[in-house]
Amino acid sequence: RLVGLDEIPDLSNENFRLEDGDLLETTSDVFGYGGVLNWPRRLARLPDWTKVAFHYNTSQNFVPETSRVDQYRRPIPSPSGRSKDYGVSFYLWDSKVIARFNWYVSTLAGAGAAVSGLFNNLNTDIFNHYGNLNRNLRQVDADDEGVIDASIRDALVVDPSTGLTEDGLTRDQAVAALYPNVARARAARSALGPHLTDALKEAYNYRMAQDGGSLTQAAGNVVDTQDIEARGFEAELVINPTRNWRIAFNAAKQETVLTNIMPRITALLTNMWLPHLQNFGDLDWNEPVEATSGNTASQQINARLLDYFAVKGQEGRAQSEQRRWRMNVVTRYQFSQGRLKGFSVGGAARWEDSYAQGYPLINDPRGLILPDVDHPYRSTQEMSYDLTLGYRRRILRDKDWTAQLNMRNLQNWDSDAITV
Repeated sequence: RLVGLDEIPDLSNENFRLEDGDLLETTSDVFGYGGVLNWPRRLARLPDWTKVAFHYNTSQNFVPETSRVDQYRRPIPSPSGRSKDYGVSFYLWDSKVIARFNWYVSTLAGAGAAVSGLFNNLNTDIFNHYGNLNRNLRQVDADDEGVIDASIRDALVVDPSTGLTEDGLTRDQAVAALYPNVARARAARSALGPHLTDALKEAYNYRMAQDGGSLTQAAGNVVDTQDIEARGFEAELVINPTRNWRIAFNAAKQETVLTNIMPRITALLTNMWLPHLQNFGDLDWNEPVEATSGNTASQQINARLLDYFAVKGQEGRAQSEQRRWRMNVVTRYQFSQGRLKGFSVGGAARWEDSYAQGYPLINDPRGLILPDVDHPYRSTQEMSYDLTLGYRRRILRDKDWTAQLNMRNLQNWDSDAITV
């Protein structure tokens, strides 16, 4: 159990008992089936050198996740989904040529979102922002009356003969210049109040510090979710011109579509942060009562949102950060006679499609800086080459000894670049 304001675990023999802990159990029944159908030669005749087989597989998916919680420390259901793949294979000329084609689709509902850490930060920042507002207001208005304390006004140094500060201001003018945002800071604090619910305070173990600031603790593995659908196509062609020579080609297309992206973060932004920043985003984050001298509230929160908008902006369409196509060709020849007997030589060529490696930033009418997901910075297509040299011989009658040298990315032979 947890004890004290800081929720320190009590590890004493008397109180550290498993039966007193929060034990979570998650179970699910999953079902899957598949099959292969060889071409029925009696019903439809094919050439003797041809064999055809069809395959189909489907299964339910379940990923047990018991540590995930929402902002109130309530458990989030485990991800679940379904996978399906189907295709056809051709075996020609006694398998000298083999061709396979496969299509697949896989879905997963409730998967952890890539920027789930943002959810915890945005909730924590509600307390941080409230604490900064409350602390700074108390520093200039200890009685919380909406009026700057007379002691602050009286502490300003003025010329006795003129009653003016060194900047030529009266005490009232100087106070107004030093603390221009008292009224707006009070309004911002009041606007945050309804969002600091008892349930949220309990989840983050909120306490008010002596100076009015906020003290919180992590609420646990706070995450948000998204639904994933992955679709793709795979083709493979294997050619064996001779017993010693093998050529293989494969191509793959893949697309991942995200939907229902981060509904909890979206609700928090829509209902709280975006309207709040629209009204009070220009206040200084650390000293909101005073003139802006550091990050504003908008800058503080916006810095956290770039990754969110980069993902959310692609909801319902293929993710551009993923290479859509990949193609490879591999060949190998084994010498079985003559002076090169035992040696082998092979190589490969690998091509990869381009992908979005970044986004330009644009100014949003709401005062935010957002990634322009419609015009990404795309990488170049990648072409890579490999070489393999090997030697194999039998030793000790029943033992094979093999040595092999693999060289990858030969296109970088005279370059300092590193292919990733």
